[in-house]
Amino acid sequence: MKLHHSAYKIAIGYSQLIQEFCEFMGAQLVWEGHDQGREIAMLFENNYRIQFSEINEKPVSSKNKQEAHLAFLSIHPQDDIEILDKWFNKKNVQTRRGKWSDREQWIDCPDIFNDFVIEVFNTKKLT
Repeated sequence: MKLHHSAYKIAIGYSQLIQEFCEFMGAQLVWEGHDQGREIAMLFENNYRIQFSEINEKPVSSKNKQEAHLAFLSIHPQDDIEILDKWFNKKNVQTRRGKWSDREQWIDCPDIFNDFVIEVFNTKKLT
Protein backbone atom coordinates (compact mmCIF):
# COMPACT_ATOMS: atom_id res chain seq x y z
CA MET A 1 0.00 0.00 0.00
CA LYS A 2 1.01 3.60 -0.54
CA LEU A 3 -0.29 6.65 1.30
CA HIS A 4 -2.32 8.78 -1.10
CA HIS A 5 -4.12 11.64 0.69
CA SER A 6 -5.82 12.85 3.84
CA ALA A 7 -9.17 14.60 4.08
CA TYR A 8 -10.42 17.47 6.22
CA LYS A 9 -13.92 18.80 6.78
CA ILE A 10 -14.74 22.46 6.22
CA ALA A 11 -17.95 24.46 6.52
CA ILE A 12 -20.27 24.78 3.52
CA GLY A 13 -19.36 27.65 1.20
CA TYR A 14 -15.65 27.90 1.99
CA SER A 15 -13.98 25.57 -0.53
CA GLN A 16 -13.03 28.46 -2.85
CA LEU A 17 -11.34 30.28 0.03
CA ILE A 18 -9.50 27.11 1.06
CA GLN A 19 -8.46 26.53 -2.55
CA GLU A 20 -7.04 30.06 -2.65
CA PHE A 21 -5.24 29.45 0.65
CA CYS A 22 -3.70 26.21 -0.63
CA GLU A 23 -2.61 27.96 -3.82
CA PHE A 24 -1.04 30.67 -1.64
CA MET A 25 0.84 27.82 0.08
CA GLY A 26 2.06 26.51 -3.29
CA ALA A 27 -0.51 23.77 -4.01
CA GLN A 28 -2.57 23.21 -7.13
CA LEU A 29 -6.11 21.93 -7.62
CA VAL A 30 -6.08 18.35 -8.96
CA TRP A 31 -9.67 17.20 -8.38
CA GLU A 32 -13.11 18.64 -7.73
CA GLY A 33 -16.35 16.88 -6.85
CA HIS A 34 -19.63 17.38 -5.02
CA ASP A 35 -21.30 15.49 -2.19
CA GLN A 36 -22.91 17.58 0.56
CA GLY A 37 -20.99 20.52 -0.86
CA ARG A 38 -17.98 21.13 -3.04
CA GLU A 39 -14.97 18.88 -2.51
CA ILE A 40 -11.47 19.69 -3.69
CA ALA A 41 -8.14 17.89 -3.67
CA MET A 42 -5.00 19.98 -3.59
CA LEU A 43 -1.57 18.68 -4.58
CA PHE A 44 1.32 20.06 -2.56
CA GLU A 45 4.98 20.25 -3.61
CA ASN A 46 5.91 17.05 -1.79
CA ASN A 47 3.42 15.18 -4.03
CA TYR A 48 0.94 14.87 -1.16
CA ARG A 49 -2.77 15.41 -1.72
CA ILE A 50 -5.11 16.96 0.79
CA GLN A 51 -8.85 16.78 0.23
CA PHE A 52 -11.20 19.37 1.71
CA SER A 53 -14.89 18.52 1.86
CA GLU A 54 -17.67 20.97 2.56
CA ILE A 55 -19.82 19.33 5.23
CA ASN A 56 -23.15 20.56 6.54
CA GLU A 57 -22.03 20.41 10.18
CA LYS A 58 -21.28 23.17 12.62
CA PRO A 59 -17.51 23.41 13.27
CA VAL A 60 -16.38 21.85 16.55
CA SER A 61 -15.66 24.28 19.37
CA SER A 62 -13.47 22.26 21.69
CA LYS A 63 -10.38 23.08 23.69
CA ASN A 64 -8.90 19.90 22.16
CA LYS A 65 -9.64 20.83 18.53
CA GLN A 66 -5.95 21.59 17.89
CA GLU A 67 -5.04 17.94 18.51
CA ALA A 68 -6.13 17.30 14.90
CA HIS A 69 -4.02 19.49 12.66
CA LEU A 70 -2.67 20.05 9.19
CA ALA A 71 1.04 20.69 9.80
CA PHE A 72 3.54 22.77 7.83
CA LEU A 73 7.29 22.85 8.49
CA SER A 74 8.82 26.29 8.96
CA ILE A 75 12.20 27.75 9.79
CA HIS A 76 10.47 30.63 11.62
CA PRO A 77 7.08 29.45 12.92
CA GLN A 78 6.21 32.72 14.69
CA ASP A 79 6.78 34.77 11.53
CA ASP A 80 4.95 32.32 9.30
CA ILE A 81 1.92 31.98 11.58
CA GLU A 82 1.69 35.78 11.47
CA ILE A 83 1.71 35.66 7.65
CA LEU A 84 -1.14 33.13 7.69
CA ASP A 85 -3.09 35.19 10.22
CA LYS A 86 -2.75 38.31 8.03
CA TRP A 87 -3.75 36.33 4.91
CA PHE A 88 -6.96 35.08 6.53
CA ASN A 89 -7.73 38.48 8.05
CA LYS A 90 -7.42 40.14 4.60
CA LYS A 91 -10.13 37.70 3.51
CA ASN A 92 -12.28 38.80 6.49
CA VAL A 93 -11.87 35.44 8.20
CA GLN A 94 -11.85 35.32 11.99
CA THR A 95 -8.84 33.46 13.40
CA ARG A 96 -7.74 32.14 16.74
CA ARG A 97 -4.09 31.39 17.51
CA GLY A 98 -2.22 29.37 20.07
CA LYS A 99 1.00 27.50 20.60
CA TRP A 100 2.41 24.45 22.28
CA SER A 101 5.89 26.03 22.33
CA ASP A 102 7.88 28.68 20.44
CA ARG A 103 8.59 25.99 17.82
CA GLU A 104 4.96 24.80 17.51
CA GLN A 105 2.23 27.31 16.73
CA TRP A 106 -1.31 26.81 15.48
CA ILE A 107 -4.05 28.86 13.87
CA ASP A 108 -7.76 28.09 13.69
CA CYS A 109 -10.47 29.57 11.50
CA PRO A 110 -13.29 28.56 13.86
CA ASP A 111 -16.11 29.30 11.41
CA ILE A 112 -14.48 27.27 8.63
CA PHE A 113 -12.30 24.43 9.94
CA ASN A 114 -14.70 21.79 11.17
CA ASP A 115 -12.46 19.67 13.35
CA PHE A 116 -8.83 20.67 12.75
CA VAL A 117 -6.38 23.58 12.92
CA ILE A 118 -3.26 24.48 10.94
CA GLU A 119 0.04 23.94 12.70
CA VAL A 120 3.30 25.64 11.77
CA PHE A 121 6.36 24.14 13.40
CA ASN A 122 10.10 23.77 13.34
CA THR A 123 11.63 20.41 14.26
CA LYS A 124 14.95 21.99 15.28
CA LYS A 125 15.58 23.82 18.53
CA LEU A 126 15.39 27.57 18.04
CA THR A 127 18.40 29.57 19.20
